[in-house]
Amino acid sequence: MGYKMSGGVKKWYRLDNAAKIYPATKTSVWAAVFRVSATFKETIDLPKMELALERTAKRLPGLTARIRKGVFWYYLEINDKTPALQEDVQNPCLRMSEEENGGFNIRVRVYKRRVAVEVYHALADGGGGTAFLKTLCAEYLRILGHEIPYDYKNGILDCTQPPLAEEMDDGHNKFSKFSVNEKRADKKAYYIRGTKETFDVIHITTGIIESDIIAKKAKEKNLTITEYLAGILCYTAYKIQEDENPKKKRPVIVLLPVNLRGYYNSCTMRNFTYFVLAGVDPNYGEFTQEEVFAEIHYTFKRALNEKYLNAKISKNVSTERNPILRVVPLFLKNIAMRLTYKFVGESRSTISLSNLGRMNLPEEMHKQMERFDFMIGRSRFTNVNCAVGSFDGKMTINFTRGIKEPYVERAFFRELVRLGIPVTIESNRNGDE
Repeated sequence: MGYKMSGGVKKWYRLDNAAKIYPATKTSVWAAVFRVSATFKETIDLPKMELALERTAKRLPGLTARIRKGVFWYYLEINDKTPALQEDVQNPCLRMSEEENGGFNIRVRVYKRRVAVEVYHALADGGGGTAFLKTLCAEYLRILGHEIPYDYKNGILDCTQPPLAEEMDDGHNKFSKFSVNEKRADKKAYYIRGTKETFDVIHITTGIIESDIIAKKAKEKNLTITEYLAGILCYTAYKIQEDENPKKKRPVIVLLPVNLRGYYNSCTMRNFTYFVLAGVDPNYGEFTQEEVFAEIHYTFKRALNEKYLNAKISKNVSTERNPILRVVPLFLKNIAMRLTYKFVGESRSTISLSNLGRMNLPEEMHKQMERFDFMIGRSRFTNVNCAVGSFDGKMTINFTRGIKEPYVERAFFRELVRLGIPVTIESNRNGDE
């Protein structure tokens, strides 16, 4: 598996189980990229941010690793270099190429008071990306002279310490029990249509709401905030399909990533997420919003327990460990994974909703920050995604889409307002809303 560096970190690693699909499905115009960003209360000092980035990159080497191509699998090669700061752009989260990005699969971008970290999903999920951003911001503030305590539990790492070996764990392989392998979904979901943009364009629409208001609304329905938002999003897409009145109606499914670290006491900084599919099938009849809420809630209630989750992740790991498949050349694996991704991956969901939850920070750091954002880049097949994060009493809901028409987010935010939740709207396109 490679030789060890300081702190028990090795020079190279196999891609984690969840990451293997991303290099196989990457194209000349698309790659799975997500973004987390932080806005300070004062303009960023670039030289000091560069120093903070150098220290953070050494502390979290998995986020700056290179992806190499082996005979049977892709693998990560730890990179001892530091990515350069880049100026932020109107169209973030576009395809990332090592050759065009200084040998990295991560971008760190700055604009006035905002610093953003864009991560190719083969390296990490939102948990790992957020730890990189928090550690970067904390280290920057320390360089400025602020006394920011370390908070490992909440992802603020000590850059004076070497990386831990456990942070590079493949959680899926480590915790799978294989007592039961759960079957995958087999129905094709409703597809949101629209006028396709070229892949160098991404439309971003942000809704800002009061966290306590939506928490109160969710509590009234005996739902979590994620269930409440997913229910509204699912019902919005359901009504859009009803208005289209197609001859054949498809299930309306929301894809919801679940952070597995809390279920398995893992501190990995790589991918350790499972995706829950929740929604309704209009072929069973008409659904009210209350019925959609109920479907989402009971899907989550069944899915979010360790035994069920383990059955799901064991299914993926068992495929990887198949002795015959292990010796199949990588180019043949790539063909199989591309077909799987197209017909059993994104086609099984209508839209995704990813909620990072509340951004917890030490008080000394909290008072220096104004805002945090989370967004998902364009998907290869589905046209609209939604990502949510909360900080300082505000929730930001970022819709990203690859079609010209903003009717999904428009209907979603109008529904929030109808339910008594005021929304402030922003966009990266003038006149979009």
